[in-house]
Amino acid sequence: MNIKLTLFSSLWLIILVLSGNEVGAQGWERIYFEEPSGTMPYASSSAEYIFLQLNGSFIFGANVQGQASFLFTDAEGLITDLVDVPGTGGALMRASDQNFVYGYRSNSSAPPTEDVYLRKYNENGDVIWTHSPEGHLFGNEGVTDLVESSDANYVFAGGRANFSPQRLYQYVTKMDEAGNTIWKYVSPELPETNMYNNRLIETTDGGFLVVASSSWFTENNPIITNMVKLSSSGFPLWERSPDADIQVEELLLAPDGNIMMSGLNMDRDFSLLKVDNDGDTIWESVFPAATIGSGLFNRLINTADGGFALLFTINDDLLLLKTDADGNEEWRQSYGSPFRDYGQDLEQLPDGGYLLAGSANGMGEDQALYLVRTDDMGNALSEIIEGYVTYDRDENCTADPDSEQGLEDWIVGATGTTGGTFYAAVEADGYYQIPAPADDYTVALSLPNVYWNACVNDVALSHIDTTTLDFAVQSVEQCPLMEVQVQHFGLRLCEPTTMFVQCRNQGTEAAENVSVELNLADSLSLLSATVPFQQTGPNTYTFTIGELDFLEAMTFRLEVQLGCAVELLGQSLCVEAHIFPDSSCLLPDDNWTGASVELRAACNEGQVEFMIKNVGTAPMAGPLNYTVIEDHVIMQEEIPFGPLTTGQQLNVPLPANGSFYRLESEQEPNHPGLSMPSVFVEGCGTNEAGEISLGFVNQYSFDDADHFVDIHCSEVLGAYDPNAKSASPLGYETAHFIAPNTPIDYTIQFQNVGTAPARTVVVYDRLPQVLDPATIRPGLSSHDYDFELLTDGVVRFTFTNINLPDSVSNPTASQGFVQFHIEQDSDLPSGTTIENEAAIFFDSNPAIITNKTLHTIGSDFIRVSVDHTYLPDLSVRAFPNPFSESTTIEVEAASGLEDLSFHLLDIYGRELLVDHFTGNHYLLERNDLAAGTYLYQLRSNGGLVSVGKILVQ
Repeated sequence: MNIKLTLFSSLWLIILVLSGNEVGAQGWERIYFEEPSGTMPYASSSAEYIFLQLNGSFIFGANVQGQASFLFTDAEGLITDLVDVPGTGGALMRASDQNFVYGYRSNSSAPPTEDVYLRKYNENGDVIWTHSPEGHLFGNEGVTDLVESSDANYVFAGGRANFSPQRLYQYVTKMDEAGNTIWKYVSPELPETNMYNNRLIETTDGGFLVVASSSWFTENNPIITNMVKLSSSGFPLWERSPDADIQVEELLLAPDGNIMMSGLNMDRDFSLLKVDNDGDTIWESVFPAATIGSGLFNRLINTADGGFALLFTINDDLLLLKTDADGNEEWRQSYGSPFRDYGQDLEQLPDGGYLLAGSANGMGEDQALYLVRTDDMGNALSEIIEGYVTYDRDENCTADPDSEQGLEDWIVGATGTTGGTFYAAVEADGYYQIPAPADDYTVALSLPNVYWNACVNDVALSHIDTTTLDFAVQSVEQCPLMEVQVQHFGLRLCEPTTMFVQCRNQGTEAAENVSVELNLADSLSLLSATVPFQQTGPNTYTFTIGELDFLEAMTFRLEVQLGCAVELLGQSLCVEAHIFPDSSCLLPDDNWTGASVELRAACNEGQVEFMIKNVGTAPMAGPLNYTVIEDHVIMQEEIPFGPLTTGQQLNVPLPANGSFYRLESEQEPNHPGLSMPSVFVEGCGTNEAGEISLGFVNQYSFDDADHFVDIHCSEVLGAYDPNAKSASPLGYETAHFIAPNTPIDYTIQFQNVGTAPARTVVVYDRLPQVLDPATIRPGLSSHDYDFELLTDGVVRFTFTNINLPDSVSNPTASQGFVQFHIEQDSDLPSGTTIENEAAIFFDSNPAIITNKTLHTIGSDFIRVSVDHTYLPDLSVRAFPNPFSESTTIEVEAASGLEDLSFHLLDIYGRELLVDHFTGNHYLLERNDLAAGTYLYQLRSNGGLVSVGKILVQ
C-alpha cells in the first residue's frame, strides 16, 4: 500500500497533529511555514540533518531563512527552541564527545589562501575551535563528506580544481583536534572536469574509500565513477571504477563490512549496489523509475534488521523504501505536502520507526521545514479513511480489487460535522485514501453519470483512527456513453499546429464502430492524422476509431495548417467534434414531444443569416423564444417563434456590418440531454471604419454541454505566453461574468523554455473554495499523466518521463497542456469571484506561476440595447436588465458629462423619478415599482443624451 500524506498548512504548527496514546505507536507530520504573527521565521527553510537525543527528543541541523540553525523539538516534533549556529550546510557530523563538527568552503574566490575549514561547536552554537588545513591552496575547494575516524581524528573529502588549465582532483585530508594535518591525499587529475559529490567512509581495516561521479550523463556521455581506496595513513591502495554504471549519491558501510552505494544508472533507474573491499560487485538491486517515478536519491541508511532504508524525492514527494539485507524491496511509503517537497535526511529510531527531514513548498512559495515520523512499516498517518472503489461485475455488492476493475480518478469525499470536506481521487487499482481528523463523517462517491450506481453511498461513519469503507459500483444500464474533447496549442498565421482529440467511453459497455466527425473552420486545412479518416463534407472529416471498451480512452492527433491572410489575426476559428454513437440507452422523458431545435448560421451576400429549425420527429408543443446579441449587447430579447412543425425552419436575417452576432434559443421542454442551442457569426462584413468586432466568441458558453459534442474556439495569435492558464467560458466583459452553476473547463499550457529536456513536469492547481472538488473530471492532455486530488483541494498532474525537449531545439514538441472540468458550488450568490492560477514545475526548477483566471457570478449581466444615444462617444449600460431588486446604470464617454441626471418614466411617458448620478454610476432601487417595462432618460446639464428601456421582473 502506498501511503500518501497530503496535508499542508500555513500555520506555525501543521494543521493536523497525529500522535497516538503510546509514543512511537503512530507517526506524525510537521510542516513549519509561518507562525501566528505572520513573520514567517520558517519560510525559505529546510531541515538537513537529524540528530537523536537520549531523552527521545531531536535536534535538526537546519537552514532557516538563510541562517544556519539548530532546531530543537520534542519527541512529537513540536519545536522547543531555535538556535543560530556557525553552519549546517557542507558537511556536518556529531562527534563522539557530542559536540558538532562542520566542514565547509570558506571563500568563493580562486585561489584564496584558506579555502576550506573545520569548525567544532556545541549545541548552543558556541565555537570550540576553527581550523584550516595546511596546504589547501588550489582554489574552488569544498567539503562534501566528513567522518570521525576510529582514532578520534577527523577525515574529510571533497573536490579541488585548477583553473588554468582546468583540472579537477579528489582530495582527502585527515586532521586532529589541534588543527594539525596528519596526512592529505590528492588524486591525479580525474578523467573529466565535471566530477562531483565526493563521498567518504572508513572501512573495516581502518582505511578509507572515497567515491566521486560525473555530474551529468547522456547516451553519448556515459557515467564515470571513480573509487579510490586509501590506507589508514592516506596511501592510495587502488583506484578503479565499479562494474555497474552508477552515479553515486550515497556511500555506506554495511553491517557485514562490505560497502553500499546508491544512485542513478544510465537508464535513470535507481541502483543499490553492494561491493566488497576490493570494489568488486557482490549484488545490485535496480528500482525502475517506471515503477517508482523520477527523482533523486537523498539518503541511504542501515536498518536494525540488517537491511537498508532509502529516502528519495520522487515526483515532488518523499519516498521511503525498505529492503532486506540482499536489496529486495519489502515495502515503500510516500509522504508529502500538496506541492513540491524535498528529502534531506533519514534516521531509524530506537522503536524501529523512521524520522525524515527536508522541506515542503507552497504553490510557488518558499520552502518550509518538513518533518515526518513513521512506525516501523513507514506509516506516518493513522487517521485515514480508506478503501476500494471497483466495478461490481458479479453484482454481489462487495468490492474485490483482486478481480474487479478499479474506477480510476473517480472522486470520494468525506464531509465532517465539525470541519469541512476532504477528498481523494481513486488510484488505478481502485484504492483511495483520505487523511481526515477524528470526526463523524458522511462519505460519498461522486458518480460520473446516470449509468452507474453505488450499492451504498452517502455513508455515515464515526471515524477515530483508520476507517475502511469500500464502494461496489454497478451499472444501471448496459450501454456505452461516448465523450469527446478537442484541443490544440494555438493558431498562428501560416503555421501548422497539432490538434488533439480524445475519445472516452464513460458508459458501462463497450462501444462498437466508434467514429468522430470533425468540422474545421474554413481557414484550417487538414494535413495528416494518426487514425484513418475521410472527408464527408466541406472541411468536415470523419475519423475511424473502431471499438472502445467501457471506461477506456484514446487520443489521436491531427496536423492542421492555418492560412496566411493577415486579416485572420484576432479572429476566432472553431473546431467542432461529434463522437458516435451518440445515442442513449435511457428512455426520454414521457413529456417530451419529440421536437428538437437546431440552430445554424451563415454569412451570405452581405447578410448574416440565422436559421432556427425543428429537426425532431414531432411538432413543437408551443412557441419558444430566441435572443440575439450584437457584440456585448442584447439587441433582440425573448422573441417568440413557432411552434415549428417537423422540418420547418425560421430565418433571422441581420445586417453584415462586422458585428459579432450570437443567437440563443430555448430548447423544447423535457428534451433529452443538456443541449442549450446557440450559434454565432464573427467577421461578416465590416463597420463604417472597415473593421470587425473581435474578442467576443469565447465570452459565452458553447452548445456543447452534451458529452458527445465539444466545440473549441481559439483566436489567431501573434505572440503568446507559453505557460498560461485559460478558462472556458471566458466570461462576459472585463469582470468575466458567468451565470451561477455554469461549469468551467480549465486548460493549463506549458512549454519547456529551458536549455535541456525536462524529464518530469508537474502541474499544481489549488482550487478556489467556491468550486466543488467532487465534480472534477481530469480531461484531455498532450501527454500521459497521473492525476491526484489532494486533501486540501489541490489538483496535481504529474507527467513522469515526459522528456519534453527545449523550445530552441524543437519548438513544437516542447509544448504541452492538460485540461480539467469542474462545477461551481450550487447557486453561488451574485458578485462571487472565482480566481484561479496554476504552478508548473519543470524537473527541479522553481515554479512558473501562470496568469490568474477570473470569473464573476452574475445574472442578467448582458447589456440590453438602449434605444438611442445622442453623443457619438457615449456608451450606456444597465445591469442587470431585467432586474428584480436593483439595477446599475453605467455611463462611459470620451468627454466629461456634467450634472448627469436619471429620469424614470412609465410606458405612457409620465415621469416617476428624477435623481442624480454619483460619478458615472446610478443605482436604481426597485422599491414599489410594479413588474413591467419602463423608459429612462439621461440628461447632462438638462440636455437629453440617451434614452432606453428597463424591465422589472
